[in-house]
Amino acid sequence: MLAGNLACASKRQNVMNATTRIPSSQEIVARQKANADRQRAETAQKRAVAAPKTTAVAPVPDGRTPQQQYLEAIASPTDAYRRIRFTRDGEYVTADDEPINKDAVFIAHCDQTLIGWQRFHEGAPPERAMGLLYEQFVMPSRDELDDPYPANWQIGLSGEPEDPWQHTTILVLEHA
Repeated sequence: MLAGNLACASKRQNVMNATTRIPSSQEIVARQKANADRQRAETAQKRAVAAPKTTAVAPVPDGRTPQQQYLEAIASPTDAYRRIRFTRDGEYVTADDEPINKDAVFIAHCDQTLIGWQRFHEGAPPERAMGLLYEQFVMPSRDELDDPYPANWQIGLSGEPEDPWQHTTILVLEHA
């Protein structure tokens, strides 16, 4: 009986080998690469047909495109979000002095980090010489800004003349 079963199994194997050949791993990889190349070519052809024609926009001398300048002028990140500051009492509060929960979790949008200088005016928005850190903004030196003479500066909390231009880094946080 056992010999008969082995003979049948052997015949089935021979029939399988004669009709169905299992591809090698190299053949499978080659077939997958060919399929991927074909799919890439089809996708590229579809995109080429559907892609709208655009004109290149040359960046302005400071490195920003006209669109970036426009967006920063009408909605800088400092205007679009509530500001958070650190008080002398060691607490974080919003610009309108609403306390921030110490257990609050925030997500930092580092790609929107602004660096530069701000000059504050009472009752008016601050002047800014700022740009996005990760878009190769080159911060001007303090000498390039107006009002460089300490004799013209207002007296600060320390009793000494205080520079009206403050070095500022703005990190955009999103409440998780």
